[in-house]
Amino acid sequence: TAGLNGLDRLYVHEVAVSSQNGSATLKRCRGDLGTNEGMNYITPDLSDSRLERVQTVCLDQFCRHHAIDYVDLLKLDIQGHEHSALEGAEYLIKAGRVGMIFMELNWAGSAGSTCAATESIRLLDGAGYRFSRPGKCLKWEQGGEWLRTLNDVVASRGRPNQIFQ
Repeated sequence: TAGLNGLDRLYVHEVAVSSQNGSATLKRCRGDLGTNEGMNYITPDLSDSRLERVQTVCLDQFCRHHAIDYVDLLKLDIQGHEHSALEGAEYLIKAGRVGMIFMELNWAGSAGSTCAATESIRLLDGAGYRFSRPGKCLKWEQGGEWLRTLNDVVASRGRPNQIFQ
């Protein structure tokens, strides 16, 4: 795929993004047919040595180590672990070094409940990000209860009143 798309500067790092460097257990959810890889997630539980362990990285430290000053696009679809990943990128986020973030969020069942999704929005809102529904025309708004109707959210720290088309 990289060759077909001319991605000659693509580097793959087989790591899980988290709030800190270390390791975690990868829980694989294969579904009824054994083919669904889309619901895998990590957990800090390392007690069962038979489970698959993976290296975790904090984006702030990873970017510093690899001399990455700016992230144009950060895509997070990590099954409820989004807030932890954002905590690990807090310096980049607060310094305005992450342009746009696409997230799939898993909300708690009742309005007002605290969950990884609400904490993610709170962290980004506090850093000056605005939010939009995904689509051809992005309309930026402050975070709020309206976001609970969305599973997919776009966040940008750019010009919050700008409408991208």
